Amino acid sequence: METTSTGLAIVNAEHINYKYEEIEITVLGGIRLEGLDRMRTTLKIQVEHLSVRHNLDLYNDSQVEKLVRKVAEKLAVNTNVIEVVP
Repeated sequence: METTSTGLAIVNAEHINYKYEEIEITVLGGIRLEGLDRMRTTLKIQVEHLSVRHNLDLYNDSQVEKLVRKVAEKLAVNTNVIEVVP
């Protein structure tokens, strides 16, 4: 898998991977291009050997905030680390 200078790696449309420092985020199953009023996806967020999988609508601010708190708690990282991922 080749990674760009931004940390983004696209194996195929169904497996998008992004790495930033110690955090690795994978979009599982890709993103549908129809019905863009919502962006439902499954994310796998990993730090070292610990990971969290979560379904959410990336346009839903409260779901994203809840995911940030859940990831920080389960992966034992500060919420600031999760929030600043570009």
